[in-house]
Amino acid sequence: AQIWERIERAEKEGVVLTARVLEIVRGGLTVDVGVRGFLPGSLVDVRQVNPADWVGKDVECKVIKVNRRRQNVVVSRRAVLEEIEKNQKRRLLDGLKVGDLVRGTVKNILDYGAFVDLGGVDGLLHISDMAWKRLEHPKALFQPNQEIEIMVLGVDVEKERISLGYKQKTRDPWVDVETRYPKGARAKGKVISVKDFGAIIGFEDGNEGLAHISDMSW
Repeated sequence: AQIWERIERAEKEGVVLTARVLEIVRGGLTVDVGVRGFLPGSLVDVRQVNPADWVGKDVECKVIKVNRRRQNVVVSRRAVLEEIEKNQKRRLLDGLKVGDLVRGTVKNILDYGAFVDLGGVDGLLHISDMAWKRLEHPKALFQPNQEIEIMVLGVDVEKERISLGYKQKTRDPWVDVETRYPKGARAKGKVISVKDFGAIIGFEDGNEGLAHISDMSW
């Protein structure tokens, strides 16, 4: 009776118990938590694993369902891992400040930007914050699994959202553009793209200018 009271209290209070994995059964594993319990295969880990690897081992788990009358106990190891992961994310988010330079690994690259793994939590590096010059696609600058240094632009702890910037690590080429490119001065550039109305000219420092078709030739 005391064992069942302990298990029921563990379910109610979310207490972590240690269970010994006994054997593989259909749909998961049987475990010993003082009484015989069931650990569903989908609740063994946060990612797909081989249940056979856990037979004979002790695992930390939470009781998610108990029925004393039917002698039924269901436990989850995944619930413990998710709580640990959540706490790690919260600590990481709490430690980030706007303006911090951090290192991360590029995970997914999409048309509008890239998601960067900062060591347990992902941040979004939007295409508009990648470079001062115009980018056709993020893949022009980054590749999956690439390790980069980026700047923290914003942190929303509650929504677990992090905004990142790459171009912000360097000087904005438009800050003193009028001084570096005074009216009437000559400058060398490279044609980036040609449009019906003219050509986009790129300069080494990241600035871009428009050579309108009406100003190309007399």
